Amino acid sequence: MKTATIIIVLFVIAAFVVGNSVKVDLGEKEGRVTFVKAMGKWIVQVGRNVKDVTSYTIKQKWLPEVNETK
Repeated sequence: MKTATIIIVLFVIAAFVVGNSVKVDLGEKEGRVTFVKAMGKWIVQVGRNVKDVTSYTIKQKWLPEVNETK
């Protein structure tokens, strides 16, 4: 439940940021379409960034090398 709330809050904040950067009139159909496209591009970019960070993290050597000399 907390995770869903956090995700919704992040999307609302992102909507405000994207809406202010695009400067569209949401009262018109064209403005709403432009906003949805911009928001979609933002969501796709976030997904790509998450994928890049995750793949980079997976490729790292997290365990120490074992030294078996006695």
